[in-house]
Amino acid sequence: MSTPTETAEFDGEIETRVYHVDGMTCSACSARVEKVLSSVPGVIDAHVNLALERATLNVIPTVKPDELTGPVAAAGYRLASVHGDQAQSGTGRNGLTGDRAAMIVSVVLTLPFLAQMLAGLLRGWIGADWADWADWADWHLPVYAEAILATALQVGIGGRYYRSAFHALRGGGANMDVLVVLGTTSAYAYSAYLAATLGTEAAGQLYFEASAIIITLVLIGKNIEARARRSASRAIRELLAVRPATARIRMAGGAEREIPVRDLKAGDVVICRPGDKVAADGVVLHGEAEVDEALITGESVPAQKTTGDSVIAGSINLGGFMEVEARAVGSDSTL
Repeated sequence: MSTPTETAEFDGEIETRVYHVDGMTCSACSARVEKVLSSVPGVIDAHVNLALERATLNVIPTVKPDELTGPVAAAGYRLASVHGDQAQSGTGRNGLTGDRAAMIVSVVLTLPFLAQMLAGLLRGWIGADWADWADWADWHLPVYAEAILATALQVGIGGRYYRSAFHALRGGGANMDVLVVLGTTSAYAYSAYLAATLGTEAAGQLYFEASAIIITLVLIGKNIEARARRSASRAIRELLAVRPATARIRMAGGAEREIPVRDLKAGDVVICRPGDKVAADGVVLHGEAEVDEALITGESVPAQKTTGDSVIAGSINLGGFMEVEARAVGSDSTL
């Protein structure tokens, strides 16, 4: 972290940068990325959002992008500049497609193990009275077939867990992938040892299916989580889109001026005419109007606002005139 002296020296010359972070799988990952970014000289503070896969940094202007992307890459993640929501959403779709393909391959490779487990369950259920069924239920994969399928899953599909675990341990931390690697490697290594030493006699004593199913289930879970996270991210972007791009404010001399919403400051008097969107959270100074807050609160009935009432940024003035004193703007607003 930058020292208080550095922060004071560059007061007024601090810029905010937003990056997309790729490769995070859990809260331990986001905490790790945040720690790495905060340790870069010139970074005043860093906040990493796992759900949005975004890092928001306050840095001094002299900090170069390579000074940020390098340490993050060394930690096992990828930092990319965000040029609007489109860039971020495109990256997410590509990653989601790759994860879905890996999940499908993993499921296909795991199906023989599931069939073998089902046969074992049937063998226990039907007993010896049903001889014909019992013979069928005694089926299991050849040892070499189990070893080939499990190796393909452990090395091919499970390689991502090993890479993530390696980077986490190298950085002095641990994430859920470390646990996945420990569990699956134990089952796989023990089974591989039995297969190598006992050969075909190891049939029925192997635990290849345990490592295979763990890898597949975790991958399915991560795909579900990734889809939910991107859905939430998309909903958040749609919600933020209700903010107006500009705001009309009343100057000290009484004149009106239109400025970008990002330039609004707390204390500015915002003029809101019929059809306008409220530009900031604030309090009505003068006037009254019916305001539609459905997109923010879900309430379908317009709310009547008059002097002294609070209004929310993004709500729509359906009819009437208001002068609103901005109280919370930008990231401090309800949106």
